[in-house]
Amino acid sequence: MKTEIDDRYIADLKLRGYAKRSIQSYQRTVRQMQNFGGKALEDITEEELRE
Repeated sequence: MKTEIDDRYIADLKLRGYAKRSIQSYQRTVRQMQNFGGKALEDITEEELRE
């Protein structure tokens, strides 16, 4: 479920100088949120994240 937002997010992390392992960790967390919510990250609301 890779989207354009994923590519932009990764590019932003690289520009900020995040280590490769940190980027991988953030990617894993985002995938877990998507799997838990059953929808793309951009479709998950703040309220759903808080729940």
